[in-house]
Amino acid sequence: FLLWVDCFDPHEPWEPPSVWKGEPCPFDPDYKGNPLMLAPWTPVEGRITDRECEHIRALYAEKITLVDKWVGKLLDNTNGLNSTDMLNYQLDKFREVLEQYAGNKGQKIVFIHGKGNGVLRKAIEKELKTKYKSYYFQDASFREYGFGATMVTIK
Repeated sequence: FLLWVDCFDPHEPWEPPSVWKGEPCPFDPDYKGNPLMLAPWTPVEGRITDRECEHIRALYAEKITLVDKWVGKLLDNTNGLNSTDMLNYQLDKFREVLEQYAGNKGQKIVFIHGKGNGVLRKAIEKELKTKYKSYYFQDASFREYGFGATMVTIK
């Protein structure tokens, strides 16, 4: 069983699937430079080229598209929801899955929360440490899931 829970973080680096897979960004397939870049926090003149700036925007577009696709699988509409509402919704889904598999000792469940700034990850870890103390959890395999995934084992 795999549940992908992602909390979009509007900060860099944007790590869309093309970066994880080592493939070209679908929004910039002809780009041949650095595959994962951070925009400088200072004026860009002389620090990155116009072409590199275009690629950073393409990575952002790919990430936004990914988030839109998967949030749409969980919610029909996010109008009127703030970030706290969305976090609570994601945590409710997390709890539902753990409750659904509570009787399956040894069951491993991977929750992909994304890397971002760690808000969802910290909330999941807090839940595990306070409400699901008997469950074992660890970072999931980077090779299989990239950054930002937690594997929970039902005990």
